[in-house]
Amino acid sequence: MFQDERTPVHWAASSGSLEIVRYLIDHKAEVDKVDGSGWSALHIAASAGHDDVVEELVGSGADVNRRNSKGITPL
Repeated sequence: MFQDERTPVHWAASSGSLEIVRYLIDHKAEVDKVDGSGWSALHIAASAGHDDVVEELVGSGADVNRRNSKGITPL
């Protein structure tokens, strides 16, 4: 985990790297882990407009109702 508490899944989601997100999920990455601001990879992918990554995360069980530290859900 990095200093801001983001995991590799967070970083892959932020850059829209679908293949890396898939690889990490296939290797048991936690899709609902949150960073220091309470953002999951799904929050990050949705806010960046990476719809393909959003679909992959949701299909892998990411919680669409998880709220960040400001009470905002990803979708």
